[in-house]
Amino acid sequence: YQRRVRGDMIFSSSILFNSFFFCSLFLFSNLLCYQVNTKIKASGFYDNFHTNRSDLWVPSQSYGILHIPKTLMTPQNLHFNATLEGTPKFETGLVALISDEPCLSNPSACCIGDDCAKYTGSHLETQTEYLYGTFEMYSRAGHNATSGDIPYLMCLATYNSDPSHNEIDACFHGGDVSMHCTYFSPDMKEHKYPLNFDSSKEYHVYAFKWQTESLEWFIDGNLVYQVTGRPVQGGIPWEPSRVVITFRPLEGFAGQAKIDIGYVSYTPIT
Repeated sequence: YQRRVRGDMIFSSSILFNSFFFCSLFLFSNLLCYQVNTKIKASGFYDNFHTNRSDLWVPSQSYGILHIPKTLMTPQNLHFNATLEGTPKFETGLVALISDEPCLSNPSACCIGDDCAKYTGSHLETQTEYLYGTFEMYSRAGHNATSGDIPYLMCLATYNSDPSHNEIDACFHGGDVSMHCTYFSPDMKEHKYPLNFDSSKEYHVYAFKWQTESLEWFIDGNLVYQVTGRPVQGGIPWEPSRVVITFRPLEGFAGQAKIDIGYVSYTPIT
């Protein structure tokens, strides 16, 4: 997904860094040194979205317009303590929408200055940055009244763009029956794990575990993909990052669609 205009950075006072330098000898005696955070202390969180937790999430009106296609991320699309459709384990949670109706009926309402959007979308990100641990979401992917085969992008992610683009994603694309296991450091690497179920109709637990030298993606507690490497440019992401939930239309979208989320959580590595 694309990043909003960045706001003030809010760092967790509970994260302590104790870093050491390690070196690996490569061919032709080229020495590569990298920094590893070896002692991280951070509070975890669990949010079932029964209320809009302003202590956890950045106010949604701060996200602005994302591009390609132009989409206004608006708080009106986020419904907390809403009834979850289908057969979830939880009765209520977060229902998030994407739609073209507000921009069609009142185009000026989808503008920020001279920048105008074609769609409205949903986006949440944490105020605090987090590092190594397990990031988890219980959800049903994008769907509308008739189908899940609609052009959209839905992601649970960690994201940081300063000083280097670090990102980890578990994403779903409408009409693509797979989970996209993606990371940037800063170049993009992606693996598409094929699903044996329809994520637009069923609820499942999606997670990724971020460690110093590995990334693991899970579905319902089962490991589905893993990569290893060093926390350097081109390797495993290493920058503390905000947790992001994003739901946005892709080109060709029309009408309205939603996602249902029972909870999102972060468990630090101890």
